[in-house]
Amino acid sequence: MYKKKLWKKDLHKNFLQQMAEEEEKSFSENSERIESFLKKSSSLGLDLNKEHIKYIRTIGVVACFPNIVLHLCPHVKIDKEGLTDFETYCNILKRDHQRKVIYILKIL
Repeated sequence: MYKKKLWKKDLHKNFLQQMAEEEEKSFSENSERIESFLKKSSSLGLDLNKEHIKYIRTIGVVACFPNIVLHLCPHVKIDKEGLTDFETYCNILKRDHQRKVIYILKIL
């Protein structure tokens, strides 16, 4: 029983180490893109820094900031209920149907 607990602990430790290495590799591979995004965001008056850049294993590198799209796309209209039209986003964002994601393209 003791060996089984040690095995699980080692497995968990190895998994966390692998995740950290994967995150570091992704940040390294995307460092120029991240810096460019941070500069562009700053020029638009958005106070983003590297602490706002996260790595999500299933998605990749993500900028996390409240209402980030509304800051980066100030021309998007918000209705009286605080909602926006999804078609508006489709016009300013690029969709990747194979990966089932939407990401900002035209504003950068």
